Amino acid sequence: MVVCKNTKCKDSEKCMVVNGVRGCFPVSWSTCTGTGDPHYTTFDGYRYDFMGTCVYQLVGLVSKDPALTAFTVTVQNDNRGSKTVSYTKVVTLEAYGITITLSKDFPRQILVNDVLTALPIYFQNNQILVFSSGRRAIIKTDFDVTVTFDWNNHVTVTLPSTYANAVGGLCGNHNKIDSDDLIMKTGNQTTSVVNFANSWKLRDVPGCTPQCSGNCPVCTDAQKQIYISERYCGVIKKVNGPFSSCYTTINPEPFFINCLFDACLYKGHFTVSCNAITSYVRACQDAGIQIQEWRTPLLCTPSCPMNMHYELCGNGCPLTCFGLSAPVGCGAPCTEGCFCNSGFILSGDKCVPIAQCGCVYKERYYRSGQVFYPSRLCNERCTCGDNGAVDCKSIPCSANEVCTVANGIQGCQPIGLGICVASGDPHYISFDGLSFDFQGTCTYTLTKVIENNPSLQTFSVVAENESFGKGNVAVTRMVTVSVYGYTVIIERGMKWKVKVDGEINNLPLNINDGTIWINQEGIHIVLQTDFGLTVLYDNVYYVMISVPSTYKGKLGGLCGNFNGNNKDEFQLPNKQITTSVKDFGASWKVTIAGAKCTDDCGGPCPVCGPPQIAPYQGMNSCGMIINKAGPFTNCHTKVSPINYYNHCTYDLCSVGGAGDILCKSLQAYAAACQAAGVTIASWRTTTFCRKSSW
Repeated sequence: MVVCKNTKCKDSEKCMVVNGVRGCFPVSWSTCTGTGDPHYTTFDGYRYDFMGTCVYQLVGLVSKDPALTAFTVTVQNDNRGSKTVSYTKVVTLEAYGITITLSKDFPRQILVNDVLTALPIYFQNNQILVFSSGRRAIIKTDFDVTVTFDWNNHVTVTLPSTYANAVGGLCGNHNKIDSDDLIMKTGNQTTSVVNFANSWKLRDVPGCTPQCSGNCPVCTDAQKQIYISERYCGVIKKVNGPFSSCYTTINPEPFFINCLFDACLYKGHFTVSCNAITSYVRACQDAGIQIQEWRTPLLCTPSCPMNMHYELCGNGCPLTCFGLSAPVGCGAPCTEGCFCNSGFILSGDKCVPIAQCGCVYKERYYRSGQVFYPSRLCNERCTCGDNGAVDCKSIPCSANEVCTVANGIQGCQPIGLGICVASGDPHYISFDGLSFDFQGTCTYTLTKVIENNPSLQTFSVVAENESFGKGNVAVTRMVTVSVYGYTVIIERGMKWKVKVDGEINNLPLNINDGTIWINQEGIHIVLQTDFGLTVLYDNVYYVMISVPSTYKGKLGGLCGNFNGNNKDEFQLPNKQITTSVKDFGASWKVTIAGAKCTDDCGGPCPVCGPPQIAPYQGMNSCGMIINKAGPFTNCHTKVSPINYYNHCTYDLCSVGGAGDILCKSLQAYAAACQAAGVTIASWRTTTFCRKSSW
């Protein structure tokens, strides 16, 4: 029986036939953009900058209209290289009870309800489609909302006119009036961008701030002049330049202004200006404008992963191993990016020969050789084999493991972490919590795998120390990480760079198909692996190593054996236990021909008893670390301040209070707190431990 009712389309809709279906359809679409530092442009064209680093509602349904499908798009921003500016790091879409996450940490992949999933993917009879197109992911919904993110800094949301004046968030209300876009979640309008944006904050993340913190950056017109040249931002609006055909359609001026702002703040760092230029390229191509080649050997030289090549105007809907066809419902225009070489096809985030395509299991695609747990119970472990065959076996989690999702991987995960620290003199805190001092100036193994276990990846971390101050104390000069057959060297003072197998590489860096990734976060160089190893070095004074609990009892080195017992930390390579710190340290020395070094102070060690350390115990000195009303008080219950306080007073004593040892000691505790996810108060000032540019 057919029941008919009188109805009519909304003012924002039109009755028409689309894809053979007659109905009420949108008459227009509007796009909101967040890019760079980040610079936001609302649906109604209002432009503003906001540098908060928490999680915010970018756009979401606020109307109670039952005809509209509910959805929310959120963004999380992060600092990169500087604590004073931020970029979009994570974008999520929540709709139909599903959460889809795009994160800078997982390029060319997505997370579905926190589980990493290869692209493309189709949900619930194509209610939501997700696929890659050039350098970005595209999420399309059956309610005509489209979200894109380039896994780096550029996010867009396109809404149909049916959602006019029915949404709220950083993107505004979508009512074609730009003067009222700063409406807070309370419904009140404000003139403060910070108040507006923070009213749409959904939750905190460790260390996040509501706005630019510290000395907020300001670039003068004179400082921006150098970046007006065609070596930087000038190419965006160059007369008769590669983008001139786009000028009448997309105004280049806002993109040029954003580029100058970002390039100036980062002092011309090449990735920053290149990202800003790429934003204009993307806007032009999305509008169907054909632009000219603009990348050169001297300007934003393209770089692509293995089996891929760069194209200015490549296929926006490339073939994938999932169905050996273009993604369902794609329709994207040509786009700039990296594309598979001839004879290769997209297998998730990589290009492989067609014969090496993987498997489709329960409507999800898995790469050939990939091991996965299809159930939230981890009661079945499956492997994608040859010719698309999936082999599943019942294999329970082992000791020191629990079934959960970690870093996007559903499976048997470590139940905890061990953390070892080497800082200052150097002072060591082992994986099992033993604190001791060892002033050797040679090269030593901090930790390495000493037991053969086919289920564990082997690795080693070695530190080279050198004498400091009057020559009777030592500090770390270089950290070497050996893993997956690669040797990564992080040297003191080397910013935004590391050596890999002897060659200098710029950061961020992805090695061995994503099994190793390295970046600079603030002043720290951070190396991470896919099995949970993290090595952090502040380029001067502080080293932190984090390993998963699956390595318990299987490690050796100055960081101890990680067996939960700090009474047997001084274990020699032959597994004998010594009580001599010098013998223990010397046993883990890495012999280097011709090296001139000692396994002790090289003479009388500094005498730092109570009278000698007394001048450094005040609240304006090392006492700041333990001050219950000081900037680190929130951290005291998470990371004990006592060891760091003792290290600070000893180090200052050993050098007679000279140099910037106090600042480095405070920074060591700050780093430990931030690694534990604690938000600390500002402790640097313009006259005390002033932050240098990094």
